[in-house]
Amino acid sequence: MLHYDEYGRPGSPALLLLHGAAALDTFSQQYDLAEKYRLIVPHLPGAGENAGRVYRPEETVKELLELISSLGLEKPAVMGHSLGAQLAVLLLCKAPDLFSCGIFLSAWVNPRKKTVAAYSRLATLSSAALKWGWLVRFQGRYWHFTPAQAQRMAAYSRNITPRCLPFFFHQHPGFGPAPGISGGARPHAGNLRQPGSQGYASLSDTAGGKSPLRDGSAARLRP
Repeated sequence: MLHYDEYGRPGSPALLLLHGAAALDTFSQQYDLAEKYRLIVPHLPGAGENAGRVYRPEETVKELLELISSLGLEKPAVMGHSLGAQLAVLLLCKAPDLFSCGIFLSAWVNPRKKTVAAYSRLATLSSAALKWGWLVRFQGRYWHFTPAQAQRMAAYSRNITPRCLPFFFHQHPGFGPAPGISGGARPHAGNLRQPGSQGYASLSDTAGGKSPLRDGSAARLRP
């Protein structure tokens, strides 16, 4: 089972927070929601206790569903950023009735081939920098991590191998053209909130070339 951090009280409504690539505390500014919610922060491959693992989306989705089941979470909400939003999309495609709602922030889906190639090259070249603790801590502070969170990122980043980094960009789901978007444009890196059990069933149809996701320029996060 995936290692995870937990904030808040077990009896509160559950919110699953799926962090971005290699950034376990992506949602550190939202941890104060623990006053009202039970926050579950899984350590996804490439971060925290799983820093040395290679990221494989379908395998991680299976582990997340097992984690939700083992914790007895009833209708949790799920929010993800970047790679975490990619996983949130996949979770809601696979088990729409399991979630109360989902929030996608800059989901890494349908990236352009040139973008994937550029990011992969950058990841390979920059992998050595993960051993420079001062630089990783500086990045953490830039993201408004606490000193302890920045130090934790510096510590686990030493376990991220050069092989791990490119997998963040190579592994991504593809979705068909979004309805109502001219020119057959496909959804790309937008912010979107959708109701889980009420509105996600059609996401399962993406394998058939359909997708309710909207173009990133039009999509907005709604309360």
